[in-house]
Amino acid sequence: MTKLALFATALLLTACASRPVKTETVTVYVPKMVQVPADLTNPVPYPNADIVTNADLADYALAMKAALEKANRQLEAIREIE
Repeated sequence: MTKLALFATALLLTACASRPVKTETVTVYVPKMVQVPADLTNPVPYPNADIVTNADLADYALAMKAALEKANRQLEAIREIE
């Protein structure tokens, strides 16, 4: 029985060894963590909304636009870090 088991094992090992082994070089890109400065992640202050007149509304709209532009500059600076 042991001779038969040894013969079967030898056949199985020979069958595995007879296959050609293909090798292929693969390039793997690993993301790198980048530290973002704290001043770029601070929230942009929301303008105060004390609107009584149309002039107040216009000033508020300009303040909102300035806040949005500041937030967009922060996002652009973060994108440039990458």
